[in-house]
Amino acid sequence: MTEEKKTEANVASTETMDGTRACSCDQKAEKSAAKVVNSGELSKKFSYFFTVFGKKGTLAPTGEPWTLEKMASVVRGEGDLGERVKGKVEYLRRLVEAAEEAERRRPRKAEGVGEARPPRGPSASEKKTAERRKVDEYKVKNLPAVTLHGVFTQRDGDHLVSLSGYVVLDVDGLASYDQACQVRDLLFADPELQPRMAFVSPSGRGVKLVLEVRGMDRFLEATTPAERVALAVRIALMYLGLRYADRLAPGHLDGCGTDLARACFLSYDPEARYRN
Repeated sequence: MTEEKKTEANVASTETMDGTRACSCDQKAEKSAAKVVNSGELSKKFSYFFTVFGKKGTLAPTGEPWTLEKMASVVRGEGDLGERVKGKVEYLRRLVEAAEEAERRRPRKAEGVGEARPPRGPSASEKKTAERRKVDEYKVKNLPAVTLHGVFTQRDGDHLVSLSGYVVLDVDGLASYDQACQVRDLLFADPELQPRMAFVSPSGRGVKLVLEVRGMDRFLEATTPAERVALAVRIALMYLGLRYADRLAPGHLDGCGTDLARACFLSYDPEARYRN
């Protein structure tokens, strides 16, 4: 095999939104990564993915691992990538507003009235589902994301290189962008959690909260990295549910963030909170 073919076999690359290239590491790199995982080192870095749309096991990270400081800069709309993400998020939020408007127009059946005539075309509930599906599809296909829990050679829990020491919590289903901003500031000021970062989610109806789990390298050493992250997320969500029961309903707290390779979509929030 020629050197050129060897190179093609080991590295697959594609152009990305920010001009960098996405590279998938070969098997040798993946095996050496296990040493880092088993050592318990916390890198305080995580992988950036130009897209998470694709078949599982085929998505390689883009460029070098990110730091939280870089992520905060992009979320605030700074730099070329920040500007591009801003444009995509603003369009996504218009889709969300259109979906909410469609839901408000959903006809309600009056009490005591017989069965309504079947509507022509999709029903109101089907239209609602279609609008929401359009929002989700646009987000997955167009927004870049990071795996805040750590560095990966592929976006899959089996391809972890190192834990970052961060976990991300999701607060969803808020009534408005203004409420999301209020919740963002409320949670960022929490003296117990002391979040490293808080920002309004891409939909404008939620908040992403990034916590640093101090001592995760010694946290339940007998467990796997996935179990450490999952337990840390559950404990933090339990705290939020108890501490802010008067502000957050149980349905606002998304427990899906326990997935080790969970994708956190980049957002646009010019007032994103960040703590060094």
